[in-house]
Amino acid sequence: GSVVPAGGGAGCREAQFNLALMYETGAGVPQDHAAAAAGCRRAAGQGEADAQYGLACMAEEGSGVPRDDTAAWFWHSLSAAQGDAEAAAGRDRTAARLTADPLA
Repeated sequence: GSVVPAGGGAGCREAQFNLALMYETGAGVPQDHAAAAAGCRRAAGQGEADAQYGLACMAEEGSGVPRDDTAAWFWHSLSAAQGDAEAAAGRDRTAARLTADPLA
């Protein structure tokens, strides 16, 4: 059985993000990039800037989610809007790879 409650601490974005990091690195749980992405998505949707940045990087690299520059740009943009300088650089990097159409 699982030692993690169903929903991975649903409602607590920091706990969701920490659990996602555990799955990403395999710290105390089997490494599972898809589970890491799912946890990041839950926390990112609740406004966790670090999770937004993490999900953007996963989308850029195709780790746990399909490679998707439009999604990477979206999540980088949200994190950058909260003051994350690395996310701002990621936003600009992914925007350079996109045509104007996906951003319209």
